[in-house]
Parts: sequence; C-alpha cells; structure tokens
Amino acid sequence: MGAKDGLQVSLRAKVLSVVVIFVILISLAISIFIQRAINDRLEKREVEFLGKDLQRLSSAFNSEVENLDSTLQEWSNWDDSYLFMENGDQEYCSSNLNRDAMGGSRLDMLVFLQPSGEVLASKLYDFESERNLSLPPELTAHFFPQDPLIHEPMEGCGVSKGLLFLYDRPMLVASRPILTTAGKGPARGILVAGRYLRPVEISELGKKTKLMVEALEADDPQIPSEIYRTPLILDEEMHTTVKPRDQQLIEGFLLLEDLYGNPVMVLKIKEPRNIYQEGNTISLYIWLTFVLVCSVSIATLIVFLEKLILRPVTQLSSSVQAVKSAGDLSFRI
Repeated sequence: MGAKDGLQVSLRAKVLSVVVIFVILISLAISIFIQRAINDRLEKREVEFLGKDLQRLSSAFNSEVENLDSTLQEWSNWDDSYLFMENGDQEYCSSNLNRDAMGGSRLDMLVFLQPSGEVLASKLYDFESERNLSLPPELTAHFFPQDPLIHEPMEGCGVSKGLLFLYDRPMLVASRPILTTAGKGPARGILVAGRYLRPVEISELGKKTKLMVEALEADDPQIPSEIYRTPLILDEEMHTTVKPRDQQLIEGFLLLEDLYGNPVMVLKIKEPRNIYQEGNTISLYIWLTFVLVCSVSIATLIVFLEKLILRPVTQLSSSVQAVKSAGDLSFRI
C-alpha cells in the first residue's frame, strides 16, 4: 500500500471514528437523560401510590378508634351508669362488668372514675388467657384531673381517645363524661373504655384495606429512623415513610402515637414493586432503541460522508498527486 492509499485510509478512519464517537455520545446522553427522567417519575408514583395506601390504613385505624368511642357512648350516656355513679350499686357491676357483657361490646376494659380521678369500679379482662387483670400503673398514673384522659371529658364534656401501651400491648382507649341517656349532665364522672389491638384486629385492618399489614413495636430495628424525624408526606396527622425493601418489594410504615404523642407501634405494609418493574421494562426498550438509533445513524452518516465528502476529497487528492507526478501545472483537476 502506497503513501497515497495510506493517506486515504487514514483520513477515512479518522473521520468515521469521530462521527461514530460523536453519534454514540449524543445518543447515550439523550438516553440516560430520558431514562433518569422516567425513573424519577416512576419512583415518585411508587411512593405516591403506597402513601395513599398508608392513608387508607390510617383511616381504617381511625375508624376502629371511632367504633370504640361509639361503643363507649352507649355505656357513658346511660341512665343506669349515671345512677351508678351516685349510689355505687354493686348489682350494676354484677350485671354489666362481666365477661359476657363486655365481650358483647368488644371491650377489654371499663373504668368508672370520679371527677377527682378516683376509681369507683373497674374491669380489665384478658380474653386470650381468660382471666381478670388489675389496672396497670401505666394507666392509673393518668387518673388525675389535669390529665387529658380526665380533663377533656370533665371540662369540655368531650372525648379523649387514642392509644396506650398496657401490659406490653397496645390498647385503644377512649374516655367520656358519664351523662344521662338524653346526654344531659352535670357529668358525674368519667368512663374509660379499652380494647386491645390483638393480631386478629391487625388482620381485620388488612382485610378492610386489602393490604398486607404487620404490627411492629416502636423500637423494632427494621423501622426506618426517618419516620421519627422527616416531614410528613401526606397528612399533618400522619407519620409515614416509604422504603424499597429490594427489587421485588416496597414497604410503607405508619407510626402510631399514644394520647401523649409518644411512639407506641408502627404498622407496616408491603407491596410488589410493579411500577419499578415497569420502569425496568421501559429502560430495556430505551437501550434497545438507543442501539438501533446509533446503528442507523452511524450507517446513514457513513453513506453520506462517503458520497459527499470522503470520495470527492479522495478524488481531489488523487488529482493533486497526478499533477505533482506529471509536473504539468496546466493539468485540470
């Protein structure tokens, strides 16, 4: 191969190399930009969808609290209860503070309090072990007039409701003033009702919301720490966070606090990452498109460069070499 042919090959190789690299870099940059934009959007959708499921779970939990409050109102706004707070009739206790009566109302605990916070009568029954329990110190410590459990019903004739952790288990708790059946006072005391959040109740929450729900203790190591410190993502009354578990599952966490704002437990849900898998499929199509576009673009440019630039340049170079060899400057190029 002579110098002429070597020059032509070198020129062609350099031009084509520059074109190929340029096309690949531009196509790669565009593909990466599009892929990231799509992935960011899909990740936001994934978080939004799971956030809405957490919101539904929170609503279902709040419905359980409202259900307890409705049941409590049937007991607190009752002439028999109102009279009992005046005379302390033990026949009322025998007829109502028993396993059957409380079980029919799905109540584990009933506590009748004087306005001062003194206990007039109480019943705490463990339906799992079939035995009576004494009121735990974690509960009786709140039996004083300034405590929200007592203050709200007595002063505002309203209701105090939420969660408490009793005997190492979470319990839904509500308190109401004891009034007549007509809802008239003055209030003669406070009635506190409680219902343990057992695994069966958690399972019912899952059935109502059609979610895979698991209850975790507040100090469980699998709970992301950001749930305690990050801004709330959906609702001012919800502490939630969403975290991918792996490429197959994504988990959402709902923090439940007690009446005093202390963490009690966390409800966890998990769902398949269908949106993430959809993103992977889109990414695959993007890269296949990238390869196809690069191949077509490079082939097209090579044809045009060969026809419009490289071939004329090569012919020009040959003509110049011919003039140089002949030494005849009148030769037409």
